[in-house]
Amino acid sequence: MVGAEASDGLIMKLSTISRQFIGKKYDLGKCDCFSIVRDYLQMKGTELPDKYEGYDIFNDYADLWEKNPNKAKDLMMQFFAEYTDQIPAFKMKAGDILHLKLGDGHFCGIHGGHGHVIGASPDRGVTMFKIVDYEILGVYRCRS
Repeated sequence: MVGAEASDGLIMKLSTISRQFIGKKYDLGKCDCFSIVRDYLQMKGTELPDKYEGYDIFNDYADLWEKNPNKAKDLMMQFFAEYTDQIPAFKMKAGDILHLKLGDGHFCGIHGGHGHVIGASPDRGVTMFKIVDYEILGVYRCRS
């Protein structure tokens, strides 16, 4: 089943995580799709470098996005692929990281369970929305 649900323990942890993110105002570089997934990985115990491919992942991403969005997207997905394990979409469950597409827009989010994803957008801030409305390009699972 696509979107298989997580154990009760993971859902409890996700509710704690979702409370930390949902409702925040979008702020490129500080509260965007990359930063919430990056912060989520750190919360899960993943040790991330300060710099990746020459970019400070905490301070340079917004500038890169404004100058070259395609390079920023590629770097974001390369980064997540390096620090997580890609899995088949049919094995995804709550807590996995999703690379999604809607039209020409690509972004990442956290599978929130029950067919939803936690993600950030300039017009809605950080919200939970239905996965079914988007094309799934990749599913990644935290290693820790």
